[in-house]
Amino acid sequence: MINSFVKEIGKDFFYYIPARIVPCVMGFLGIVAYSRLLSPEEYGFYILVVTSISLVSGVTFSWINQANLRYFEKFRTRNDLSRFMSTNAIFFLALVTLVSGLWYVSTFFLKGLVNARLIGLLRIGTLVLISEGGFSFVLTILRAERKGRRYEIYCLIKSTGTLFLSVIVIYLTYLGSQSILLVAALFSGAIFSLELTYFHKKWGISLSHVSKEILRMSASYGIPMAGASICGLVLAFSDRYMIEYFIGTKEVGIYAAGYTISEMSILLFSQILMLAAYPTIIRVFEAQYKDEVRLLLKKLTSIYIVTLLPLVVGIALFSKPIATAILGAKFQEAYIIFPWIASAAFCFGLTQYINKSFELKEKPALIFYLLLLSSIVNICLNIFWIPRFGVLGAALSTLVAYLVYLFTSWIFSRNFPVWIMPWGTFFKSSMAASVMYLVIHFTGSQRPTTVHAFALSLLMASAIYVGAIACLKEETFLEMVRSLNHFFKTRYVRLKASYW
Repeated sequence: MINSFVKEIGKDFFYYIPARIVPCVMGFLGIVAYSRLLSPEEYGFYILVVTSISLVSGVTFSWINQANLRYFEKFRTRNDLSRFMSTNAIFFLALVTLVSGLWYVSTFFLKGLVNARLIGLLRIGTLVLISEGGFSFVLTILRAERKGRRYEIYCLIKSTGTLFLSVIVIYLTYLGSQSILLVAALFSGAIFSLELTYFHKKWGISLSHVSKEILRMSASYGIPMAGASICGLVLAFSDRYMIEYFIGTKEVGIYAAGYTISEMSILLFSQILMLAAYPTIIRVFEAQYKDEVRLLLKKLTSIYIVTLLPLVVGIALFSKPIATAILGAKFQEAYIIFPWIASAAFCFGLTQYINKSFELKEKPALIFYLLLLSSIVNICLNIFWIPRFGVLGAALSTLVAYLVYLFTSWIFSRNFPVWIMPWGTFFKSSMAASVMYLVIHFTGSQRPTTVHAFALSLLMASAIYVGAIACLKEETFLEMVRSLNHFFKTRYVRLKASYW
């Protein structure tokens, strides 16, 4: 039975690959373009606005999305989606109207306190707050419905359209970073409006269908999860504000560029895997297949470790050439944070699998408290380490905080026997990654002087890891190889049959 669930997740996984990879690639290209078209200070202002929007969205909107993802399957089983969607959609619209109004009004109280340019960008950010909140709401429903194809199309349109149109507007005008904000609001707002109309036709969203009972249930689960999201955002983004305070806006831009490159290199695969897996995990759990849920989470964790542990080691090995290849000359010093942020991202991604124990058992408050503790650790360390070590201090603080989050989550998860750590996979992957590191390090291949040499070093590192883990006969890796081989063989047979 587990294999059938894994195959089902694998099918959805391939839908979500372009939905995540293309926006990630566009994000990388965006950093490459914006680091050349904008000054570090202007890019720093943009990062502060986007970070503020993320924090406010996490405080106000994320709980609805969390509840939608957790309970959509339950109400679909009951054939009661009209009440469920009416309640959460209408409440979301009311909330986004209130919050955006407060956001805009609050900018008038910042006059004289912060840079005038930042205030202007924050006012434009009102549109981004509304549209991005709506876009996130839409994607959550599509994910809960397992509508991977539509999810994919919307992500592709938004990411590619925003990047290319923003670059054109920046190049042709003097609007700077506000071009990115306006274009992002345009694409997200259009998709939100279109899909909300479709939801209304499909489920008959109406005030008469709003249920206090559903709202209470959504709030009881979603609000603690929103608190967890807020702490997660503080954990991820508070260092930007503290770097701004202790060092300056220029360093915010450099740090944010390096943070994005190293974090998304790790979290991209993890996000795709969980996007595909979570609705299936919920469905299996709601069907009372408790043993299957444990085995499924163990299998997914094994896939995560086998795939991403060598990537963390690779980023540590090649941090400087990666920064040289992707970032402009003004941002290259960001390479010093790559290994630490990549390691922190790996810990965070692994913790997401552990925390499924709390989510399935409807104990979201535990996640909130653990993230709150980790956020406090991060802030305290930042206060001492940023003035002393600069952006490196912020990166080290992030890693320590995520280690605290990982360890405490693992301790408390033992009270809810849902998640199992695949220790065998972890040790074998660690040994294979260590072999890769030692060979590359002592041969000097981590310091390539040309693009061709860099590509050759990457291929060499990958081959060493694959060979080492194959020799160790790690079962999850071998299963992945067999599955990929079967997938491509099947596709080849179908293409050959259609051709003839």
